[in-house]
Amino acid sequence: MKSFLLFVILLFIHLDSFSEEDIERMDNGKKEKHMAVRIVPAFFWNTIGIEFERQLKQKISVGLNTTLTFGRDIDNDRLIQANAQGSAILNQGIGIDLIIKKYFNKGFTGLFFSASASFNSIEYFNSDKKPYTLYNSLLRKTKDEILETNTNVTNSYGASLGIGYQMIMIPDHLIVNIESGIATYLTVTNVPFFSLYLAPSIGYKF
Repeated sequence: MKSFLLFVILLFIHLDSFSEEDIERMDNGKKEKHMAVRIVPAFFWNTIGIEFERQLKQKISVGLNTTLTFGRDIDNDRLIQANAQGSAILNQGIGIDLIIKKYFNKGFTGLFFSASASFNSIEYFNSDKKPYTLYNSLLRKTKDEILETNTNVTNSYGASLGIGYQMIMIPDHLIVNIESGIATYLTVTNVPFFSLYLAPSIGYKF
């Protein structure tokens, strides 16, 4: 019993020896750990994106975004399917983005910049690669010329740059995120084109 009391007293003295600065630094270290998952709903395109994000450094994170599709199979010909559905998706494909983000705040909130490398075999009816595309520079004439001899319009590999804003709301877990940027790809005939996109998302911070 005496040994136990001595242990408790020594433990108390040890804990009491921590300064307020040491305790605050420990708390901040816990708060700086950041891991999150977000969903990018794009039901107009029969699409949903799932993004995982993990802290790499104090204000830098890396992420992986997977784009899933659930369009209806109308025809085995992907191009006929797209034209028939108008604004629907060519559902035979997958999109994967490797993302790095630079935040301006330690808490992974507020303004951030992002860059990504993409593998995206999905083609929408207007040859966009991302949901919520606001503008696409690929000319209709160029697309029609490609379709005369090819079943796909664009190559699968691309890249994008974006800027966004993220809020982590009460109780410090719910994430509201919005990002806009420019994505670049090549057609199968190696003609470069770009598109402007907007990507709102909601998520959860662990």
